[in-house]
Amino acid sequence: MRTIKLMSLLLLLLVVNKSYSQGIFSKRNVVNQYSSVGIGGGSSHYWGDLSPLKYFYLGAITLPRWNGTVNYTRYLTPNFAARFAFSYIRISGDDYKFSTQWGVEKFAGQFARNLHFRNDIKEFVISGIYNLSNQYGKGPQNRVKLTPYVMVGIGFYGHNPMARGTITDGSGNLIAKASGEPDIKKYTALAPLKTSGQIKPYGAIQLVAPVALGLKYRLNDKWDVSAEAGLRITPFDYLDDVGNGNYPSASASDPVFTNRSRENYEARTGESRIPGFNQVAPIFGLVSGSLQPLNNVVVGDTAPIRTRGTKAWDYYGTVQVTLNYILSNKIKCPPIK
Repeated sequence: MRTIKLMSLLLLLLVVNKSYSQGIFSKRNVVNQYSSVGIGGGSSHYWGDLSPLKYFYLGAITLPRWNGTVNYTRYLTPNFAARFAFSYIRISGDDYKFSTQWGVEKFAGQFARNLHFRNDIKEFVISGIYNLSNQYGKGPQNRVKLTPYVMVGIGFYGHNPMARGTITDGSGNLIAKASGEPDIKKYTALAPLKTSGQIKPYGAIQLVAPVALGLKYRLNDKWDVSAEAGLRITPFDYLDDVGNGNYPSASASDPVFTNRSRENYEARTGESRIPGFNQVAPIFGLVSGSLQPLNNVVVGDTAPIRTRGTKAWDYYGTVQVTLNYILSNKIKCPPIK
């Protein structure tokens, strides 16, 4: 929460500073002010318990998903603008995918835990944009070709983490369709299940503070295109439905979604976990017997892995390309008095 307050304060100071130093409401700047609307999209990325921020680069390229955005921007001075944006952002994480892609032994704990999620985020943000160089000389029709900028904002989002149900039977065998393909289940909402032992479900609406770097290119008098990469800072630990604390007992929550360590097949993809489990089994002191997830308890109350997650915040980021239409590029002369 302190980070959100700090970002809000920085945004406010930026607005106030530009108001006084450049005179946003002076006649010169009012004459040159204009607006644009934009639509765009790109990729989205997640960091949290299933994709540790410590391995930022690995998380950025593991299970990237997509986003779409629309915005309205008001340019107040050659350097400063205010933007209102709505974005629909999908993020995803998967212990099995992350560990098998980057090293089963190195990420043995994640492989054994075997959690996954998908979350569709609906985000509304008010942000301040500071152009690192003057974007026009006199009026929007004189916009420069290339303008780098920074963005800081504050907003909120709605979210709903979900996961697929198990695709194994009580004997650990794959449940298959008549065609022989894995019977992949539909996504189930996780918040009502209190999978991390919460007393009550976490909130569906949360605060967010985005920061970003961008580059805007003028196509012609009426159109700009911009590319922007940003990180969303959110004081929240359940974007992935995994929070701090030990595993709750089966009676405290839905055991199917709380502890998925004994599934022989990965529910999101239908792939067998048995080969990977044989690789990590010695790490947990298992060297003989039936080396498959179903028959070995390595996650839970008295097992080697007792905690379900960490208390660190979750983050998400976006890379967006946006096409912007200039609503007005005519210079309005001030009234003669």
